[in-house]
Amino acid sequence: MGAKHLSAVKFAKLYGAFEMLNNGEEVVHRFGKK
Repeated sequence: MGAKHLSAVKFAKLYGAFEMLNNGEEVVHRFGKK
C-alpha cells in the first residue's frame, strides 16, 4: 500500500506539472492574440 501511495503522489506531481505547462501555453496564446 505504501508503494502504491508513493507512485500516486509521483503521478499527481507529474500531472500537476503537465497541467501547469498546458495552462502556461494557454495564457501565452491568449496574450499573444491581443
